[in-house]
Amino acid sequence: TKGDCYAPVLSQLEFRLLIAISCYLKLEIRNGDFTQAFCQSILPVHKRYIVCSPQGCPITPPNTYLKLKRTLYELKQSPRHWYEKTT
Repeated sequence: TKGDCYAPVLSQLEFRLLIAISCYLKLEIRNGDFTQAFCQSILPVHKRYIVCSPQGCPITPPNTYLKLKRTLYELKQSPRHWYEKTT
Protein backbone atom coordinates (compact mmCIF):
# COMPACT_ATOMS: atom_id res chain seq x y z
CA THR A 1 0.00 0.00 0.00
CA LYS A 2 1.00 3.61 -0.39
CA GLY A 3 3.12 4.87 2.48
CA ASP A 4 4.45 1.48 3.55
CA CYS A 5 8.20 1.17 3.87
CA TYR A 6 10.58 -1.71 4.45
CA ALA A 7 12.63 -1.36 7.63
CA PRO A 8 14.94 -4.31 8.26
CA VAL A 9 16.03 -4.89 11.84
CA LEU A 10 18.66 -7.50 10.99
CA SER A 11 22.10 -6.88 9.62
CA GLN A 12 22.75 -8.18 6.12
CA LEU A 13 24.91 -11.01 7.48
CA GLU A 14 22.24 -12.09 9.99
CA PHE A 15 19.56 -11.99 7.29
CA ARG A 16 21.63 -14.10 4.87
CA LEU A 17 22.41 -16.60 7.64
CA LEU A 18 18.72 -16.90 8.52
CA ILE A 19 17.80 -17.52 4.88
CA ALA A 20 20.61 -20.07 4.46
CA ILE A 21 19.55 -22.02 7.57
CA SER A 22 15.90 -22.02 6.53
CA CYS A 23 16.84 -23.27 3.03
CA TYR A 24 19.08 -25.99 4.48
CA LEU A 25 16.33 -27.19 6.84
CA LYS A 26 13.67 -26.76 4.08
CA LEU A 27 11.59 -24.42 6.23
CA GLU A 28 8.95 -22.06 4.92
CA ILE A 29 9.86 -18.38 5.25
CA ARG A 30 7.12 -16.03 6.43
CA ASN A 31 7.00 -12.31 6.99
CA GLY A 32 6.40 -10.96 10.47
CA ASP A 33 5.87 -7.58 12.02
CA PHE A 34 6.62 -6.76 15.65
CA THR A 35 5.05 -3.41 16.45
CA GLN A 36 6.29 -3.31 20.07
CA ALA A 37 9.97 -3.96 19.30
CA PHE A 38 10.79 -0.30 18.77
CA CYS A 39 9.34 0.70 22.15
CA GLN A 40 12.37 -0.95 23.78
CA SER A 41 14.93 1.52 22.41
CA ILE A 42 15.58 4.91 23.95
CA LEU A 43 15.82 8.09 21.89
CA PRO A 44 19.06 10.06 22.23
CA VAL A 45 18.65 13.20 24.36
CA HIS A 46 19.33 15.51 21.41
CA LYS A 47 16.67 13.72 19.29
CA ARG A 48 13.59 13.91 21.53
CA TYR A 49 10.21 14.40 19.84
CA ILE A 50 7.11 16.29 20.94
CA VAL A 51 3.79 14.68 19.91
CA CYS A 52 0.15 15.49 20.52
CA SER A 53 -1.60 13.06 22.88
CA PRO A 54 -3.91 10.56 21.16
CA GLN A 55 -7.61 11.39 21.11
CA GLY A 56 -9.53 9.55 23.80
CA CYS A 57 -6.47 8.91 26.00
CA PRO A 58 -7.90 8.73 29.55
CA ILE A 59 -4.68 9.70 31.38
CA THR A 60 -3.93 13.02 29.61
CA PRO A 61 -6.11 16.10 29.21
CA PRO A 62 -7.21 16.99 25.65
CA ASN A 63 -4.78 19.07 23.53
CA THR A 64 -1.77 18.01 25.61
CA TYR A 65 1.68 17.50 24.13
CA LEU A 66 3.98 14.70 25.21
CA LYS A 67 7.78 14.45 25.07
CA LEU A 68 8.87 11.04 23.80
CA LYS A 69 11.69 9.25 25.59
CA ARG A 70 11.41 6.03 23.59
CA THR A 71 10.99 5.35 19.91
CA LEU A 72 7.66 4.56 18.27
CA TYR A 73 6.86 2.37 15.32
CA GLU A 74 5.86 5.34 13.17
CA LEU A 75 9.11 7.30 13.56
CA LYS A 76 11.44 7.14 10.59
CA GLN A 77 14.55 6.63 12.76
CA SER A 78 13.06 3.90 14.99
CA PRO A 79 14.72 0.96 13.18
CA ARG A 80 18.13 2.63 13.46
CA HIS A 81 17.80 3.32 17.20
CA TRP A 82 16.51 -0.20 17.82
CA TYR A 83 19.35 -1.74 15.83
CA GLU A 84 21.95 0.36 17.72
CA LYS A 85 20.50 -0.85 21.02
CA THR A 86 20.59 -4.53 20.03
CA THR A 87 24.16 -4.52 18.69
